[in-house]
Amino acid sequence: MISSVLLVLIFVTQHNIVLSKLCNGANCNSVKLPLLDNQNAYLFAEIDVSSMNEQLQDFVQKEINSTYNERIADTKDRIAVHSLEEFTKIQKNHKTELLNLNTLVEEKLETMSKSFKQEMKAFIRDEIKLNIAGLTEKVSMTACTARKDYGSKSSGYVVKFADVSTSSNINNLSTFRNSGKFEVEVEGMYLISAWIFTSVTSHFSIRKNREMIATGYMSASAGSNAAATAVVAIDLKRNDEIWVQTEKSFFIHSTPRASCHTLIKVK
Repeated sequence: MISSVLLVLIFVTQHNIVLSKLCNGANCNSVKLPLLDNQNAYLFAEIDVSSMNEQLQDFVQKEINSTYNERIADTKDRIAVHSLEEFTKIQKNHKTELLNLNTLVEEKLETMSKSFKQEMKAFIRDEIKLNIAGLTEKVSMTACTARKDYGSKSSGYVVKFADVSTSSNINNLSTFRNSGKFEVEVEGMYLISAWIFTSVTSHFSIRKNREMIATGYMSASAGSNAAATAVVAIDLKRNDEIWVQTEKSFFIHSTPRASCHTLIKVK
């Protein structure tokens, strides 16, 4: 609470006496004021200053509150303006980063698209060349059983033809000699044949990827020999496998070049 102070000045008399009264404190409610009448006689008036004190206190408090509120509002405004500026700056930087990222992504996509188109063109070109080469490339092979593969064989045995007498444009002959399975490298129409010389009654098959595509039967009486031939024309794709397989146990005769296998690409 602000203490009110009321200073009352008193007129100076001819005797050089200064009459004044100083009122201090919150409990100062009235003051006596000396006055002169028209005959220069002293008069005293008692003035109630309590309402003046209240008005003064109210005025001062309002001024303090107003100044405080104005400063608070000004501080809030400055903070709001600063925050808005910072937000605008961040938003602008974010937009710039997004634009740069979008540009980078578009450039990457364009580069990838060009690279993909070039690779596809090269792939298609190579495939066309390969297909043309396949149409004109000649593939052939004739191979017979070797001495080490003569003798009795059980049912389901893959016959080995390790003695290769003729081959053209075949790169996997060593695999064929060991496994008895021919893996197609060039697509096309093939003529395939197999003949086996034996001394027992039995039969064999030509198989493509486990599928039976031709069968040869032989019938031999006691003390005699027999041979059977199986021939088939079939369209083969790359990586198809062709082999000759026994369907019953029988004996492969030791006569040289009597049991053979031939493949010819005809188209």
